[in-house]
Amino acid sequence: MDESKLSSSEKLQTYIDNAEANGLPKDAYLQVTEKCNCRCVMCDVWKDPSPMQGQKEILKAIIKTLGQNGFNWVTLWGGEPYMHPEIVQLMEEVKKCGMKLQLITNGTLLKAEETAELADNVVFSIDAPTADVHDAIRGVKGTFARAMKNMHALSAITAKKGKGPGIEIDTTILKHNIGMLSQMIEFSKQFGDVLVDFDPAQIQ
Repeated sequence: MDESKLSSSEKLQTYIDNAEANGLPKDAYLQVTEKCNCRCVMCDVWKDPSPMQGQKEILKAIIKTLGQNGFNWVTLWGGEPYMHPEIVQLMEEVKKCGMKLQLITNGTLLKAEETAELADNVVFSIDAPTADVHDAIRGVKGTFARAMKNMHALSAITAKKGKGPGIEIDTTILKHNIGMLSQMIEFSKQFGDVLVDFDPAQIQ
C-alpha cells in the first residue's frame, strides 16, 4: 500500500488498524500546549506567533479515553506544559483515571508542591551543568537558576515525605555542550541516582 496516496482519514484508519493488529500501546504522550518561555537554539516552536494550546475539556476527554483503554502512563509535554493555565487540573485528571503521570519540563515554572503530590516521574530538560552554557542554549538568561531552584525544591519535598516522583534529566547534544557530557553525569548526582538521557539535536 502506497501511504503517500492515501487521504488523511485513510492514513489514520491505517494507523488504527495496525495498532489493533499489533496490540495497543500502553504509554501516551499528550502535547498540551505549544507555548514556551524559552527560545532554544535547537527548536522552532517558540517562533510561532500563534502557538496552539489544547482546550482543557478536550484534553480531559482524551485522558479519560486513554484510561478507559488500559493505558498505564501519560506524559504531558509542550512547549512548556506549565504554561497551560489548567496544567494542575490535567495532572489531577490523569491520576483520577488511574494512570501514572510523567511530565517533560524545562523546570522554570514547575509547581513543586503539586508536582510532588501528583507526578510519578519528571523529566527536566537541562542542557549543561553550568548556567552560562545552559542559558545560551535555552536563549533566556536565568533559566538555569530557576530550574535548579525548582528541581531542588522537588527533591527536598520528596526526601522529607519519603516518597515522590522520580527525576530524570534530558540533555540535547549540541556543539555548545558536547564536551560536557561527563560533567553532566557528575552534575546529576546531586539529585540522586537519576537517569541522564542524551539526545541528538533535532530541529522542530
